[in-house]
Amino acid sequence: MKVQQLIADLGNAPRISKEMRSVFAENLSNLISSREPYQHLWHSGDIHRRGSAALDHPKKTITLFAAGRKAAKLAPERGYEQMRQLALGIPGVGVNMITAILCTFAPKRYAVFNGNTSGALAAIGIGAPRSPTVATLSAERYTQLCATIDALRRRIGGADFTDADAFLNWLYFKTKPSKRAHEGGAPKTSPCVSRPRQVVRQHRASNRPFRQSLPSPKAGSPFE
Repeated sequence: MKVQQLIADLGNAPRISKEMRSVFAENLSNLISSREPYQHLWHSGDIHRRGSAALDHPKKTITLFAAGRKAAKLAPERGYEQMRQLALGIPGVGVNMITAILCTFAPKRYAVFNGNTSGALAAIGIGAPRSPTVATLSAERYTQLCATIDALRRRIGGADFTDADAFLNWLYFKTKPSKRAHEGGAPKTSPCVSRPRQVVRQHRASNRPFRQSLPSPKAGSPFE
């Protein structure tokens, strides 16, 4: 939140100075980059791979963050659509980034949605867009997905959409087929977690990245 606020605050200046560009680059890198010395506060690998292109467009990206702070106060369909329209003109910015911005500013209203989210939902039998982009994921569909993820959040005892995102991200990696499956062998997947409320409590109590704070799931215990 603090990092996003710093970027959004840069939008108050009439022009972007060299110093401001440096502040922008450092803080956006802290959100997206897994390279030293950055913090990688958004733990999505896709944001790191694609989002770095936004570093070359400071003015537009700063405007996006400033707009996100305001849009986060709106209903999901309206706020997401405002961000979607801005993102269409910024290389490297996709559904993953704009929903991460919105979720950070308003974690009880906006859900993060990306490829990992889609894969995790598929693992528990819920259909979702497999390769969402700002061009293809409409505001109406995003709002429907928020409702679905919110139902899951209530089921696992999550406080807000950040808990749901952490759980779905963990679930995605636990159910992702191994390399052997892509080579023609039997898919080797881990069963879904059987104790979702315990998982969420452990996530909140730990300062480590979410996947490092979890116990191994019991075999043969699908999430229902």
